[in-house]
Formats: sequence, structure tokens, C-alpha cells
Amino acid sequence: MAQVTLRDLASNEDIVVPQEGYLFGRAGGDADIQIEDDSISRRQARVAFKNGRWVLETLAVPQGQRAPKPLALQEGVTFSIGASDFEVVAIDEEEGEVD
Repeated sequence: MAQVTLRDLASNEDIVVPQEGYLFGRAGGDADIQIEDDSISRRQARVAFKNGRWVLETLAVPQGQRAPKPLALQEGVTFSIGASDFEVVAIDEEEGEVD
């Protein structure tokens, strides 16, 4: 089954994201990964498996701005959500059934 492993660079903890993806957002919301950062939205970004590859999609942008194109994730890529940094440490792109 497709999954991607991310490392939270502040805590050095690994996060295994299943094929259905994970939502990142401010603590107190309904995001799968909640970040203590008032500068981000409760639904800031999503890591998802789309069209056979893993991507990071920005969901919340300041009014009047357009969301950037999804970022294709590869091992070794780092990205930030608010003040939190993450690194892609492993990718499995073998598609499986989603429960």
C-alpha cells in the first residue's frame, strides 16, 4: 500500500502517512497533524497520494493570493508548514486498496 514517511525535524519523530493522506493544521482543529502555530489555518496543507505520486498541497493562502502548485514529494525533500519543518524520509508508491 502506498505510504510516505515524514520526519518532524523539531521532535525527530517519524509520521507515516497512509494512502488516503493526512491534513496538517493548527492545533485545536480537525487536522490529522496538529501544529501549535497561530500563524497557520486549521486546514493549512495536505499530503496526498494523487495520480501515482505523493504531493504536498497548500489549502490555505492569504486572501487575494493563489495557492502554489502541488509540490511533488521525493525522499530527502524538506518542507515547512508555518514554523514547523518536515523531511520526506521514505516513499512507497505502490498503490493498494483504501479502506
